[in-house]
Amino acid sequence: MITNALKSAEKMSGAARTAALKTLAGQLDQGASGASDAARVRTLAPAVRELESAK
Repeated sequence: MITNALKSAEKMSGAARTAALKTLAGQLDQGASGASDAARVRTLAPAVRELESAK
């Protein structure tokens, strides 16, 4: 899921890319507590947010 979402967002630009990354970061936040490696998921969400703000 995460890899596919990142690959998809990478192909986008502008507002579509920002929206896709914002959605993914939100999904990571929500799913962190139930993940088998919750610490890793909690680390990924801020990294995705950094990508969201990158130009």
